[in-house]
Amino acid sequence: MRQNISHLPKKRFKCGLAALAVLALLSLAACAPAQSTPAGATTAPQENTVDVTLVDGTVQMPASLPAGPTTLNVTNNGTTEHSLEVEGQGIEAAIEPHLQPGASGTLEVDLQPGTYEFYCPVPGHREDGMTLDVTVTETGG
Repeated sequence: MRQNISHLPKKRFKCGLAALAVLALLSLAACAPAQSTPAGATTAPQENTVDVTLVDGTVQMPASLPAGPTTLNVTNNGTTEHSLEVEGQGIEAAIEPHLQPGASGTLEVDLQPGTYEFYCPVPGHREDGMTLDVTVTETGG
């Protein structure tokens, strides 16, 4: 009795092609974005980090910022005590306690579009010009 084994290579070839197709699909799935945003949906605003330097008589930082949650990294590079207060668009926030020379602190604010005053609240410093008007603009999306 003789067996016909001519069909074995064809079956192995078909199984190999199927396995290759599965691997190709898995590779494509791995390259696809993990999460997509449906059309018209909005995403959470990007958090901003801004470095602010306080020097005797000046607040050094950008005069324009994007809207959204913002962390202000504040460093007192002056020779006297300073701090930072932000006022505008319903916000009034300040670093407490005041920063001694060489000290740093952070202040977190959620900035909306508009104009804000960033200034040193130590008595007499604001009046001596340690203030900066900052414009906050809508972020592009």
